[in-house]
Amino acid sequence: MSRKSVDANTLRFLYGKSGNKCAFPDCCEPIFEDDGTLTGECCHIEAFSRGGARFNPETTIEEKNAESNLILLCSRHHKIIDSHSQEYTTARLKEIKQQHEKQIQQEALHAGDYLQGA
Repeated sequence: MSRKSVDANTLRFLYGKSGNKCAFPDCCEPIFEDDGTLTGECCHIEAFSRGGARFNPETTIEEKNAESNLILLCSRHHKIIDSHSQEYTTARLKEIKQQHEKQIQQEALHAGDYLQGA
C-alpha cells in the first residue's frame, strides 16, 4: 500500500475547525505559531500504517486520510495518544475531537455575539 498525502481541502477544513489549538482536553498549545510556523501535528486516529496505533486493516487509504480520521494535536499529546493506545482508543479520540470542535464552535458563536454587542 502506498502512502497518499492528505488532501489540501481536507487539511484546510480540519485546521479551520481546530481553533488553532491542540484538541487534547485542556491543552491550549497552538497548531500554528504567530509567525506561521506549523508546530502542531495532523494525526491519524486510526493509524495509516500497519503496526501503528489503532491500525484498522479494513479502512481504505481514502478513509484513513479523511477528515473524520484526523485530529490536530501538539507533538506532546500526539506521542502520548500513540504510546497509550489502549487508553486512547479510536472511540475515545473521536469523542475528544468532537468535543474540541464543539467547544471551538461555541467559542466562535460567543465571540460573534460579543462583537455584535449582545
